[in-house]
Amino acid sequence: MGRFKFSITDYIPILGWLPEYFRHGIKTGLSGDIVAGLTVGVLIMPQAIAYAQLAGLPPVQGLYSSLVPMIVYFFFGTSKPLSVGPVSMVSLSVATALTGNKDMPESERVKYAVIINFFVGITYILMGFARLGNIIDYIQEPIISGFTSAAAVIVIVGQLPSFLGLQIDNQSSNTFMLFIQSIQYIGTIRVIPCVMAFCSLALNFFIVKRFPSLPSSLIITIGTAILTWIVYLFTESTSVGPAMFSFFELAGGQLTNATTFSSNITTHMTKNRFMALNEKEVEKYVSQYLPVIGEIKPGLPKFYIPRPFSRTESPLVGFWIVTPVILVILLGFMESISISKKYAEIQNYKLNCNQELIALGLANLGGSFFSCYSVAGSFSRTAVNAKSGATSLFASLITACLIAVFLYGFTFLLYYVPKCTLAVILILAVYGLVDIKLIKKYIKHKKILELCFFFAVFLATVCYNTTAGLVVGTVLNIIHMIIKKRRGESLTPEDGKTQPMVQSNELIITPDEENNNNNNNSEQGFRLIENDENGNSASSLNINVKSEEIEMQKLTNEKV
Repeated sequence: MGRFKFSITDYIPILGWLPEYFRHGIKTGLSGDIVAGLTVGVLIMPQAIAYAQLAGLPPVQGLYSSLVPMIVYFFFGTSKPLSVGPVSMVSLSVATALTGNKDMPESERVKYAVIINFFVGITYILMGFARLGNIIDYIQEPIISGFTSAAAVIVIVGQLPSFLGLQIDNQSSNTFMLFIQSIQYIGTIRVIPCVMAFCSLALNFFIVKRFPSLPSSLIITIGTAILTWIVYLFTESTSVGPAMFSFFELAGGQLTNATTFSSNITTHMTKNRFMALNEKEVEKYVSQYLPVIGEIKPGLPKFYIPRPFSRTESPLVGFWIVTPVILVILLGFMESISISKKYAEIQNYKLNCNQELIALGLANLGGSFFSCYSVAGSFSRTAVNAKSGATSLFASLITACLIAVFLYGFTFLLYYVPKCTLAVILILAVYGLVDIKLIKKYIKHKKILELCFFFAVFLATVCYNTTAGLVVGTVLNIIHMIIKKRRGESLTPEDGKTQPMVQSNELIITPDEENNNNNNNSEQGFRLIENDENGNSASSLNINVKSEEIEMQKLTNEKV
């Protein structure tokens, strides 16, 4: 009988890599970790606030969820560049769970989100100990792509009112109906946020194309916040204020929802009435034309024990929590493990998928005691982390320290960030998930069955909700596996590797990085580049062709 081998470093990886880092890596890797940690730290703040808004939670919850889980992952994670925090798909899953509770007080919504996170963490840990780290390989490609493409469309349509500055009464929670509402209310556009959003979008694509190493989302956040601050400052000025009032009335668009105004502000303001407003009322008046984030409560998160089964303190959970927990686990682990595997191959280190499940579980579970909602590994921030020179998880610790300092006394800097900018950040984060290339591949190769599965999951998710998409996707995934088994096809990717889905425009390989990769391990073809129509990387195809030519030459020489 073989002996049972147990190593504490398998479950607490920091005990294994930290001494080695201090012995050999601190001289060569510390500077890269510092630069990467600070870069991701300033990038994650506007993203975290945008994702919290997507989840229907206060902005500060996004910052909390960027801090505590990242610190916990530092001790238990095995992926060196992985940046853990709020992500779009998980935030959307949390928002779906809270959709039926729109009239609930903000504090109650936070409690529900924390309880979901509590159960997500426990489930992740149990899956890790059950060694289910490779379960993601059994989720079929058309099912994953159909669901994530639909989720991206849900996020984009959901941000149209903020992006265009629309004034929609009683927004529908159904994506299809909200799209119809957006068309119906197109005449209620507020011009300033609409123009600012389109300019931010254009600036982002310009930066990505010409200066791909720069954090585009951070630049547009700072730029629009400064412009908004100037607009508010001018409007509150006694000398320039009347001119700004005339500008709003002539070019700002017609305000329609007068019920949200104070008693002194109406949809048909006069200049004399405007001049009589106090400073707070002027700020409220401007916010009708250019909505901003507003005040974010400063301070670090406080320790709080979730009470999911309390009969005296709401909320009381029930069977409804199963669906959002499954959604968060499915999407969060899929997002985290695919990018972790890819960078483990690129940087040539061992990744323990089961320990990753445990680490994600502990990160979520630990976060639930500090008012955090569910988190996962981020594609875009991990790419920025790696490109900035991160060599270990110290980069994540530095990011967490920067967020802690910011939360402690600098949240006022985000007061004037426009909500239209957050909509732009969310749209940029998910538009790459709409898998047009996969649809073209299925059409070209006449894979009708896979195409039907894709659109079945896509339409169920978009036209109904993510719960319906999950149910349809689960049934079709089982059917697809049965069909593939009868055909004698493999149920998992033949090469055993999970291809990461690009989540945002920030996952870019610069020419310098491409040259470095070619000089180091180009024969392995591990670069994050565009796939060809068959789903293989161009470098891998070239390698296969060359190896076949060499084999043919050997056979020819042997025959001669």
